[in-house]
Amino acid sequence: MIYAVLITAAVAVLPPDAAALKAKRDAKVAEIDRIYALELEKCQKRAMEDGNLAGANEIEQEFERLFSDPLKPKAAADKGGVAMSPEMARLKGLWKRESDSIVWEFKDGKSGLAGQDKFTMSYNAEEKKYILVSEKWVNKLSFGLSDDVLNGEDSGTFRFKLKRIK
Repeated sequence: MIYAVLITAAVAVLPPDAAALKAKRDAKVAEIDRIYALELEKCQKRAMEDGNLAGANEIEQEFERLFSDPLKPKAAADKGGVAMSPEMARLKGLWKRESDSIVWEFKDGKSGLAGQDKFTMSYNAEEKKYILVSEKWVNKLSFGLSDDVLNGEDSGTFRFKLKRIK
């Protein structure tokens, strides 16, 4: 015998004037959150450019704490226990640069290796670009992702392409 349990919940409906006020509030809060997210991203980018990986990681944690959906399952966490953003998770793996066949490894959504050069990375959502910096490089690198190809440039002078190999 199968029993079904029906659960009904009373849905509270605000009076029209209160509902309109709530809609205005929600719109203002959403705008503040959007601006805050953009400014956090700029701060994280500056921290990465300055080589301050710890600060960039703290900003990433703040972003995740404030803007992640508590009902949505988290992405695979890195060793520090912080979930990678979906943009960064897309890069994880091995890539080969076409011009010289150097293998690049994108590790945990925050750092990686280009041959023997360690780098840190961030994602600029406004420009839809990945930004990489290294103490050994004169210029920062920026990439756009298309399928399994990263098209990049170093501060606008040298262009190159990375293809996913794993």
